[in-house]
Amino acid sequence: MRQDLIDIIDRGLLTIYARVGMHLRRLMRLTVAVLPLVVLLVGSCKTAELPSAFHGRAADEQLRLALLPGYGGEATIERARDYVAAVPETMMSLTEREVSSLFGSPAVTRRDADAQIWQYRGEECVMDVYFYGAGDSRPVTYVDYRGNASSSAPASCLNAIAPG
Repeated sequence: MRQDLIDIIDRGLLTIYARVGMHLRRLMRLTVAVLPLVVLLVGSCKTAELPSAFHGRAADEQLRLALLPGYGGEATIERARDYVAAVPETMMSLTEREVSSLFGSPAVTRRDADAQIWQYRGEECVMDVYFYGAGDSRPVTYVDYRGNASSSAPASCLNAIAPG
C-alpha cells in the first residue's frame, strides 16, 4: 500500500516535470523578452529625489539663510516678506522668531493646550499662525487665512497683513 502511494506520487511528479520540460523553452523565451520590460518599468517608477533645497529641515535652514541672514536690516526683512507673500507655502518653513520679524507682533495671541496661535489682522483678511511644541524656535505647523473671497487667498492676505 505504501509502495503504491509512492509510485503514484512519483508518476505525478514525473508528469509535471515532463510538462514543464516541454514548455521550458517557451518559458525561457518569455522571461528573456519580458525581463527588460520589467526592469524598465521598475526603473521608471522610481520617484526622483528632490534636492535638499526643496524639502526637509535642511531646506528650512537654507531658506532662513537666504531670506533672513542675521535677521537684520529692513531691506532684508522687506525682501523676505515679499518672497513669503509670493510663495505662501514658505510660511510652513518659518519659526516664531521669523514670523515675528516679518509681520511684527500679532494682534492676538492665544494658547490652546500645547499650541500657540498668533492672529494677524489686515483690513480685509485675518491670518492665524499655529505653533506647536515648546521653546522659542517652534516651527509654523498650520496657517489659516480668512476674509472675503479675493482677500483670503494666501498671497493677497500676506500682502495686506505685512507692515509697511
